[in-house]
Amino acid sequence: MEFTIYDDDDVAPFLEGLEERAQRKVAPPAEEPAAEKPDEPMEH
Repeated sequence: MEFTIYDDDDVAPFLEGLEERAQRKVAPPAEEPAAEKPDEPMEH
């Protein structure tokens, strides 16, 4: 996986939004490899 480093102040609100969505949603985020579902194409 590739990671890009951003300024914490710029990305903090975005990360908080992702955490809130992750708690509400049961499905794993698209960034994770689809190990459980090899038949489905990866979404980007």
